[in-house]
This record gives sequence, C-alpha cells and structure tokens, in this order.
Amino acid sequence: MNVPLTPIRCLYRAVDLYGKKTGVVSGATSFTYAQFGERCERLAAGLLSEGIRPGDRIAYLSFNHNQLLDGYYGPPLTRATPRPTNRRQPPRNARASPHTDPPGRPARG
Repeated sequence: MNVPLTPIRCLYRAVDLYGKKTGVVSGATSFTYAQFGERCERLAAGLLSEGIRPGDRIAYLSFNHNQLLDGYYGPPLTRATPRPTNRRQPPRNARASPHTDPPGRPARG
C-alpha cells in the first residue's frame, strides 16, 4: 500500500493500532492514544464552532506539555494551520516569519 503518512494519518493510525496504550505523558497526566485522538477531535470541533475555516492559521502560545501536542493535531483536523509561538523568539523574528498574517488583520476566535 502506497499511502502518504501525514500527521493526521499518523494520529489515526496510532489510535487504530495502539488505542488502549499510553501515548501521551505530561508530568502526572497521561492519555491513551484513543483519548489523545478524542482530545484533538474536540479541539477541532471547538475551533469550527468558533468560525475557524480551512486555510486559517491558528496561533497559540504554550509550554512544552500535552496541550501543545493537542495544538499540533487539532487545527489540521479542520484544515487550518497550527502556528505554535515560541515565547523566547525575538519580536523581529516573529515579524519576519513568512507565515504571519498581514498587518491589521484581526485575530480570529
């Protein structure tokens, strides 16, 4: 079978093959692969209910924990693009990013 293994296919493949196994550990919190898939789908549903559309960019600031991982997988389920923000990135680099919205465009959601 010749199928591209995109991040979303990786997510669902892990859910299908290893659903009951622990897949995410963040401090004292842990989730099975099935629970992680459900979290990502709930995030995607929430984004859609807030008016996020395919092609939108979802920027977020998060520490390195399970919520950051949710943010990598939830937006692509809506066909939006995740844009994790590094709080240590100098402002001049953030402005120079080719993926930033044009000046004056209001943040959505």
